[in-house]
Amino acid sequence: MLGLGFAMAFMGTAWLGRQAGLPPSLALLAGLVVVSSAYYLTNAYGRGSWAELIATSAVAPVAAAAAALVWGPKVRRRDAGMLFLAAVLFSGSHTITLVWGSAFLAFLLFVTWPARTAARMSTPPRRVALAAALVVLAIGVNAWFLAPALAYGRATHIGGYAARGFASDTQFLNIPRVLFHPGRWVPPQSGTPGLYTQVSVYVLGWVVTAALGLCRRTPSAPLRRAWAGMALLLLLFFWLIGTGRLDPPWILMPRLFKIVQFQFRLHTYVTYSLAGLVIVTLLAVRTARRPALWVTALVTALAAQVGLGEYQAWTAKTYYPISEITSAGVESPPTLLEAHDFRFVEHPDAKPLGETVFSDPVAELRVDLHGVRADRLEVAVQGDGLVQTDIVYSPLIETTGDLVIAGRTAEGWAVLRSRTPGPTAHEGAIVPARPLPVAIGVTVSVASFVAALLLLARVGRTEAPSGDGGDHGRAPGAGGGASRAG
Repeated sequence: MLGLGFAMAFMGTAWLGRQAGLPPSLALLAGLVVVSSAYYLTNAYGRGSWAELIATSAVAPVAAAAAALVWGPKVRRRDAGMLFLAAVLFSGSHTITLVWGSAFLAFLLFVTWPARTAARMSTPPRRVALAAALVVLAIGVNAWFLAPALAYGRATHIGGYAARGFASDTQFLNIPRVLFHPGRWVPPQSGTPGLYTQVSVYVLGWVVTAALGLCRRTPSAPLRRAWAGMALLLLLFFWLIGTGRLDPPWILMPRLFKIVQFQFRLHTYVTYSLAGLVIVTLLAVRTARRPALWVTALVTALAAQVGLGEYQAWTAKTYYPISEITSAGVESPPTLLEAHDFRFVEHPDAKPLGETVFSDPVAELRVDLHGVRADRLEVAVQGDGLVQTDIVYSPLIETTGDLVIAGRTAEGWAVLRSRTPGPTAHEGAIVPARPLPVAIGVTVSVASFVAALLLLARVGRTEAPSGDGGDHGRAPGAGGGASRAG
């Protein structure tokens, strides 16, 4: 999984560089900017957030494949297939990244629009429709979990972040002396010792220095506009990282974006914005008096960043040693340790979904979930009173036998009772449920997958559709030349 994530982020960013007009050797440097950055490696080795790593890594191939499909010299099935696969991974791995990654891609389209206009890059409607259809179908493939998330997400603990804002106790990671530290440093307040959030300061320094050094040579209009747009995007995410939840722009934003939970997650988009600036600056460097000197300086900056990344990857400490995480028995970590973030709990804006909420159940039932591998959990309740379990309540579970789920506690634990009265033991099982949102989501997933296969089978049978003529693949820095995406 780690290899897949690194490959997507690295090659996706390099692919964007190639489409912009960079030679392969320089395009690879842009990819290296991403995979050697501090927060990218933190997700892989410090936080162990594989789901977030895959989702954020898929942002690059989604952007690159969509650009190749819309502005490439012709419609290729491989580009369409890559867009569909990358969009499936992007929309199906990490919901917070789906929200913020989509916003980033929308911002990216907006800030690069002046550069595309200056480069006279047409946007054929039929190609846009094809790319949009593939993305919609990719999201539809993940409807099996997105539909329940839309139906029930507002009643979960994690959904409460949309009301109360992100976790403000991580603001100590967002101060300048942490963000712009020249090495790798985690403040002692952090509960995760491997949570590095440093900006790629050496690469950023190279970009700023090159921009100042090359401004006198008056780069082409597409390059100037592309650089300004990417710099604006970078500053926007710096602003979002550095401000508190009660300050602008957070108080002005839709509540959906406040499920970010931790601001340091936005470092992903700082890094991608910086990689975009590197691509644009390398295009401008080609007209410099000593382009090799500028490239050497970038390689040196990246060498320092890669060295810090190697140190970070080999020394990062996660929550538990692997030997403990993979162990079994009473000494192993609690199976519900991280599940608390997804419980259905009381919250001012997380109302019950129709279930009864009990404040004082009369008894408790402890269930040891260690070692449970099946999708059926046998339980027994003595008597006919209410029994609080240590099983997370969810509309996605139901009971069989002589037990029913009566509701939940305010803390989110399922409450059971017997179907029939009596002082004897009542036996039953807790099993997965398939409520209507799940059934709808599964149906949409299957239909979307079949539709995507049919659409991909038709792509590439002929050349670009009539009316798609024009210089779709002209690089922002090509001016009137013929540099095209490979």
